Amino acid sequence: LSRSKRKDAAKKLGTFLSALHSYPVTRARSLGVEEGEKSVWHRKRGKEIFAERAEELERGVRRIFEGWIERSDDIDHAFDPVLTHDDLWYKHIYHNPSTGEISGIIDWGDILITDPAKDFYGFWAYGESFLDDVLSHYDHADAKLKERSFENFWGIAIMSWFSRPPGGRFFKRSTWTSRPFSEWPTLHG
Repeated sequence: LSRSKRKDAAKKLGTFLSALHSYPVTRARSLGVEEGEKSVWHRKRGKEIFAERAEELERGVRRIFEGWIERSDDIDHAFDPVLTHDDLWYKHIYHNPSTGEISGIIDWGDILITDPAKDFYGFWAYGESFLDDVLSHYDHADAKLKERSFENFWGIAIMSWFSRPPGGRFFKRSTWTSRPFSEWPTLHG
């Protein structure tokens, strides 16, 4: 997408998530929406897989994954639960190919009352600056939301890297191995 289309998409996604995360949690519970926190499991499983299979990785990839895991212990994972999509990534964000404008969000089967950061992990694939643009239009960001979104990202990314087919659907190896390591997601500041 062009720079202006990316800015427009970030604004629409931030506004959409502000509205979704404003839905009353008590009402969502009364409608049968479950509560949970899968990111802890994702991080735990990502660490286990990495420990088992790190030697299979090219040194640069291994260093990036090590960095993701090492910084995790210093993150405050506390949050106030909200209603989330819980599976928001590029495959679930539809856009009009001729205009580049977002036309819909699909696959609501994982809807969950959980950490709002869970709805931001997929934006890391577009780069930290895109995530920052989305967050600039999001009304409910707390001081640690961005860090927690990164935690959701790397747990899933490491699991996807070692999945079959390689890279799974979310973090395809071919998408990342063609990029210099400087373009891989990291958390700055």
